Amino acid sequence: TLQFNVILSLVFYSLIYFAGKPILGVFIQNPALVQETNAISKLNFLSLPFAAINIVISTCLQSINIQTKSTLLSLMRCTVPLLALVTFLPSVWGGLAMLGAELITAVPSLKLYVSEFNPLRPQ
Repeated sequence: TLQFNVILSLVFYSLIYFAGKPILGVFIQNPALVQETNAISKLNFLSLPFAAINIVISTCLQSINIQTKSTLLSLMRCTVPLLALVTFLPSVWGGLAMLGAELITAVPSLKLYVSEFNPLRPQ
């Protein structure tokens, strides 16, 4: 479910946030590189809750036979903002490019979720 995925992503983010340096230290021996990688990992893992929301909503839309909207959400998440933010804006946004891509996609994704799964909407 949506709640489970968001909670799980927050657990993984907390693990990286609070125990990132020891985990990275297993794979990287250079202390300066561990410090920089830890900072960037924290920024990238901020996008996990939003990625969970986007993926689950896209899957829900597909499961109820709304493939067009589901495909558009998937394409929005994977191509349009990701290409722009990862290719052209890292110098401006730095490590926030992935987070920006997920946030940009979360807005229409949540709007679609509310419009398609609103229990108060007449059938």
